[in-house]
Amino acid sequence: MVLDPSVTRRAINLGLRDATTGWRHIDFFDETIEAIRFSKGARYSLHSVGCYASEDAMFLTQDVATDGDQLLTLDGAYYEAVTVQEHWILDSFVFRDVQAHQLPMWQVSPSSTATWKTLPDDPRSRTKHWIDEYVRDASILKDDGVTQASWDCMFSDPPYPLRLEFRGASNMNGFYVVGQPNSAPEVGHDKYIIGYDERVPVHIVTVDSAGCSGHQLQWRMDAELRYVCETYPLGSLRTLNKRSSRDVMLGSMKLYDTEYELRYMRNKT
Repeated sequence: MVLDPSVTRRAINLGLRDATTGWRHIDFFDETIEAIRFSKGARYSLHSVGCYASEDAMFLTQDVATDGDQLLTLDGAYYEAVTVQEHWILDSFVFRDVQAHQLPMWQVSPSSTATWKTLPDDPRSRTKHWIDEYVRDASILKDDGVTQASWDCMFSDPPYPLRLEFRGASNMNGFYVVGQPNSAPEVGHDKYIIGYDERVPVHIVTVDSAGCSGHQLQWRMDAELRYVCETYPLGSLRTLNKRSSRDVMLGSMKLYDTEYELRYMRNKT
């Protein structure tokens, strides 16, 4: 147990979307809180470039904290708040316990996307641009068939909690999520590489929201992706290869997730 009389709470805030990744820019608002830190064990994993070890911890505090926040202790250790639970006695608030993971390799993310502008373009970037360009807002509607649903396209694995997109200030209804491709070179008759066969996973992810069934919105977005692929296959040749669907229970909320494999034929540039 360690008493940390002045922990820096770096409260997470989401800004505007990045034009390349579709992720929201992360800002942190710093304030000081008081907390008691308990060690909860450690995690260890081995990678080709070395081993990675970090501690798990629990912070007890009466001050405000929420999942996604960072907690910086006096000894210079960074932690990420994973869950926050409030404890009450009848109608009197007592304290919060914050389950946290240490971030021993944390560093500020780059604010610029200039490094994405190298050739050939990332297949995720090309696929996102294709979806952004041709998906029709008028086809992505709520249950009444009139009201516009909130949707966007982004790369997979954004660096912040899921709830910050589907609930709260963002309050999004659905996403096209573009993952890392599996690539294979195409070889010409002279044995030189002439292009690449990219297999890009595209997830259609929705949730149930007020006036908007995640199940029906998923089908609208599904049908729109088919329309785009049928209508605009050229430039770099794109075809839908296969489809699979699964639902994920997030407590009482269901996350509807359909995955397409987009076959994407392109030249070297």
